[in-house]
Amino acid sequence: MKDLWLCWNVGEYGIFHLSFNNTIMKILRPAFDLNSIRIKISDLEETANRKNYKKLISYNSILSSIREVGIIQPLVVCISPNSGKYKILDGHVRFYALRELKQKYVYCIIANDNERYTFDAQINNLNTFQKAAMIAKAVRNHVSVKRIASALGISEKQILSDMNVAEGLDGKVVEILKTANVTSKSLRELKRVRNARQIQIAQMMKSSNNYSFTFVSSLVSASLPCDFHEDQRKPGKTRMDFSEIRTLEMASDSLEKRAKESLEKYHAQIFDLVTIIGFLRRLMGDDRIKGYISRNFADYYPELKKISENEDMMI
Repeated sequence: MKDLWLCWNVGEYGIFHLSFNNTIMKILRPAFDLNSIRIKISDLEETANRKNYKKLISYNSILSSIREVGIIQPLVVCISPNSGKYKILDGHVRFYALRELKQKYVYCIIANDNERYTFDAQINNLNTFQKAAMIAKAVRNHVSVKRIASALGISEKQILSDMNVAEGLDGKVVEILKTANVTSKSLRELKRVRNARQIQIAQMMKSSNNYSFTFVSSLVSASLPCDFHEDQRKPGKTRMDFSEIRTLEMASDSLEKRAKESLEKYHAQIFDLVTIIGFLRRLMGDDRIKGYISRNFADYYPELKKISENEDMMI
């Protein structure tokens, strides 16, 4: 059971910190102490208070998982200025779940710097076929479907559906889409058509790098009546013409391109922001530099001081 949750939840963080002395770069040192330590829940301090955390889709799943198998991915913290306390850099939702379960201790990884990194961007989430393989492996290792469902906070019916997601799909389709970020909903739609048509659609999905349900559904709808399984034909359903399909494809491609560009821009801006705020905090932490800024840049000093001391700007 442990192997299942480790493969499912734990990411690898290869983040390093550059330390400079004047213009000479010193040796690279890890940004984290790789040895986790046991810390009291009451000694943890929030850095990003989420008042509506119980409304998060992931909260109940995390709560169920911790209740069933315990905490798998340690929280990431840094030493707080308050004696004996630690600031949470990553793991607020896990912290809330542990607190609700009235846990007293949790294992944490200590970060050597107090900047928050975008940890989630470093995690490669399992796709639909990989999840199905993990569930099937757990079941083969005599883990009950009921326990898996309880740990993930979803129904047993959904677990069985996820585990059998490849049933009804041609083997070539599974091979084409095995590493794709395709949803089980899209795969269920794909199963409406016969094997030859499944392969055609899968190839179009891969060539256009579009695995959305809207795209799959449009291609399925455009199929010939003979392409459908007998029980999947919808009476009175008219086929979409080529121009409609092309319009959908172009709109989808454009949207995906803009989303990718926005995500790349966002990551770059977050990196710049983390670097600037961290540098500013170090400057304002030196009394001589702080005094120089206050004397020579009086107009900017209040805002710089506010930014360096504002915990809400911990990225």
